[in-house]
Amino acid sequence: MDLREWPPKGSVRHPWETARFHFFAKILLTTGLNLKPIMILDAGAGDGWFSSRIISLMHPHTIITCWDGEYNKEKIKIISATAATERIRYTSEKPVEKFDLLILLDVLEHVDDDAAFLSTIINDNLHDDSFALISVPAWPMLYSKHDEHLKHLRRYCPKKCKELLQKNGLKIIASGGLFHSLLLPRFLSIILNLILAPRNMVKDIGDWQYGHFLTGCIEKMLFMDNEVSLLFSKLKLDLPGLSWWALCKKQ
Repeated sequence: MDLREWPPKGSVRHPWETARFHFFAKILLTTGLNLKPIMILDAGAGDGWFSSRIISLMHPHTIITCWDGEYNKEKIKIISATAATERIRYTSEKPVEKFDLLILLDVLEHVDDDAAFLSTIINDNLHDDSFALISVPAWPMLYSKHDEHLKHLRRYCPKKCKELLQKNGLKIIASGGLFHSLLLPRFLSIILNLILAPRNMVKDIGDWQYGHFLTGCIEKMLFMDNEVSLLFSKLKLDLPGLSWWALCKKQ
């Protein structure tokens, strides 16, 4: 969760967030990185919820460093207490170590010079042959008030994002669209915002306060959506989705 949406107001995480976690957990397990102790850098980690979940699937001696420029001592204290594990470290300063895996989920869209940022982190913080798991919001035409609210500077065309990754020393192993079923709702929400603005308020995923039943139903729908994403990725077909992702290796 982006720190602009933190802390969550309800007791249930947004189904988009849990579906995203399950999808990327499956992607990471295909690498075999869970079978050995590694060092992971979660850059732009937000509230650290993703890392707090993924650590349970990794080798017992794997360590995750959550780095976010928005952290301060108070936020780190609260977040680390929630994670309740010494295997996750939190820092507001860019790490100097090199890592075996970079997790960069929905971060590049916040950065003014995304190419320079990506180049620096790859060169400074990744070993040769290290993995990188990256996702971005897709399709510039879907840029909306929600993107503005989250301080997104852009959305990406998949082709352009592929070029960005490849130009900065990453070889794409697998990639594809994600959350295909949310494309139409996002488009309709943009139309409604144009009609209703400024009365229509932007909702954060931290505002999710619905019960377990409705949340579970939406999660199941998104899990099915994710299975379609996995299938199309295996077939090397780039089915458009609300997000785009890539599993890469440093060349």
